[in-house]
Amino acid sequence: MTRGLTLLTTLLAALAVAIPASASEGRTLKGVLVSVTPTMVTVKDAKSIVTTCARADKSPSLDGYASGDRVQVACVRTGSKLVLAKIRHLTASSGTPSNDAQTTKFGGVVTALSDGSVSLHDGDHDLTCSIGPASPSTAGVKVGQHVTVACANGALVAIAPVTPATSGRAYEGTVSSVSATSITVHTAHGDGTCAVGDGSPSVADVKVGDRVLAGCKSETNQLVLLKKLPANTEPPQGQTGAGAISALSTSSVTFHNAEHDITCSLSASSPRLGDYNVGDKVKFGCLNGVLTVIAKDTSGTGTPTGETGAGTVSAVSQTSLTVHTDGGDVTCSVGDGSPSVAEVHVGDHVKFGCLGGTLKALVRSDATPPPPPPPPPDSHTITVGGTLSALSSSSLTVHGEHGDVSCTVPATAHLGDFHVGDHVGMACTDGVLANLVKLS
Repeated sequence: MTRGLTLLTTLLAALAVAIPASASEGRTLKGVLVSVTPTMVTVKDAKSIVTTCARADKSPSLDGYASGDRVQVACVRTGSKLVLAKIRHLTASSGTPSNDAQTTKFGGVVTALSDGSVSLHDGDHDLTCSIGPASPSTAGVKVGQHVTVACANGALVAIAPVTPATSGRAYEGTVSSVSATSITVHTAHGDGTCAVGDGSPSVADVKVGDRVLAGCKSETNQLVLLKKLPANTEPPQGQTGAGAISALSTSSVTFHNAEHDITCSLSASSPRLGDYNVGDKVKFGCLNGVLTVIAKDTSGTGTPTGETGAGTVSAVSQTSLTVHTDGGDVTCSVGDGSPSVAEVHVGDHVKFGCLGGTLKALVRSDATPPPPPPPPPDSHTITVGGTLSALSSSSLTVHGEHGDVSCTVPATAHLGDFHVGDHVGMACTDGVLANLVKLS
């Protein structure tokens, strides 16, 4: 929380643009309860802006509250969401006067658009404006587009797209390219590029694969903030499967098979889905929740093979990369859509992800992982990584680099997802299993 607030404060000063209400530390508002569920409350204020606050263990009880009640709520920001902290009923005399005649200005992502209305979402807030005969045209507006609107009497009176010239931008993610004149950051929502010019922070120590927070000035798109972030500790997570497309939009695709639904988001690097329709049977692969591979399933069998891991680069060329892992060498081809290997050298420590034998993700990692926290003074902890060679309800054994290590299994442990032969990391304290994780 402290790190996030510090970064946000720095970005505010650098960009010199207003932070919306959704980025502040908390929010107090008066309005009408739209919905009350076990996990959240939704309040609509006098300007028709809908705010959602999650419910946590320390949130107040909502016994006696129902949709339609007029209330005052206070929500505090925890991580990326607002959490309900206080709530009270409002009497008729303390209510909020109607602001229907007042113009409401709002900016966000278009989530729904029809001939009769347009809906926007920004952080924890939503707004819907009706479209009447006097409203401006929405012919060029699309779902997923960032826009600003003005509504009066609940009706749309102005709409404009958000461009780099009208708002500052912040990008948190992995550097995909960097030069003396620009830097590009790959985020969960696509790539963002800032120009490097006079007054920009130095990019001399930034390399492809570094995790950073970058901020661009609104008027010029010039880089004004650059901060390195800790590297991800987990290797990329791959997911493959086969099934029928059950939902398809400009931002995500959902696949349905006999077991469950899988939804993958769409980024700028995802394959084009213009030739795909709901109901099509496909094979697919997603990396870190983003679609990276898709093909129509004409055979009904087989799925793209996904593999992730970490190790030391033993060979690299323009067409392939070989990484030596604890389980042996893994070679992935380098093709269209693969990350650049121009700055990768033999001996580098990396985390990688491959789908269908093709490199899809590559991140440099430290040569040695940070040491684990010291055990309590009266305890003796042993850690080992290797192959799970024996497993029963009372004990397990891992064969590591220096031999076998066995631990007893406590009654509270649930090891149903582990099997002999799995590559695992294990920690035992005083001979009793303390932690067990699968390794790629």
